[in-house]
Amino acid sequence: MSQIETMSKPEGPDGPRMYSEEIIVAPSKTNIEMANFETAVSATGFGKFNIFLLLVAIPSAMSPVFESSTMSYVLPVAQCDLNLTLQDKGILNAMGFGGMIASGLIWGYLCDTLGRKKLIMAGFLLDGFFILLSSTSQSFMFLMVVKFFGGFM
Repeated sequence: MSQIETMSKPEGPDGPRMYSEEIIVAPSKTNIEMANFETAVSATGFGKFNIFLLLVAIPSAMSPVFESSTMSYVLPVAQCDLNLTLQDKGILNAMGFGGMIASGLIWGYLCDTLGRKKLIMAGFLLDGFFILLSSTSQSFMFLMVVKFFGGFM
């Protein structure tokens, strides 16, 4: 098990410094070795896990971008097909953001209590489901509701 010790910095030219540095203490059988954060990270190295984490994190970061920017491609066609007014187009554009705002606190609480991994997986699956539903929309109201729940995920 590792312990964390707090050490005060020495006084500087302007007087005593009020912050501290965390040092990770790794106990061993013979003596206790101290390492700072950079030493601990360099000791673990860079490998398959880091590459896998990047491959998972990049699509995760792009998901909200796709959710919010796809309407710019859909609106010109939907304007003719669904007879949308300028106000209707604004509402459709805002529904995804409204869902994101409405669900922020809920998802934060659920992730803290139930675990992030399960909820991220479920959220991505549900988001994909709502995107597929929005692609089959034939009415303004259905598209509006589906875009809200797509943002909610």
